Amino acid sequence: MNSKVNWAKVALSLLGGLFGGMAPNWLSETTPVLAQNSRPPKVIRAERLELVGRAGNVRAFLDVLPDGTPRLRGDDSLIWSVP
Repeated sequence: MNSKVNWAKVALSLLGGLFGGMAPNWLSETTPVLAQNSRPPKVIRAERLELVGRAGNVRAFLDVLPDGTPRLRGDDSLIWSVP
């Protein structure tokens, strides 16, 4: 086979892939879509809030005891609780 023909096919394939990948962006007007409002919520409700380290282990948590007392614990020690 002729090497000029092979290089022409390779170049044409690369250009076709380049323009084919870029054409949808040029031909359609796209606007970013947000899944939710861009403003954060004013109130977050949860029964327990956990802070985890990079490895995924729980380092501290904030929860409410059955009697309604809030507590903050970290690394198996009590940090804060309402008396």
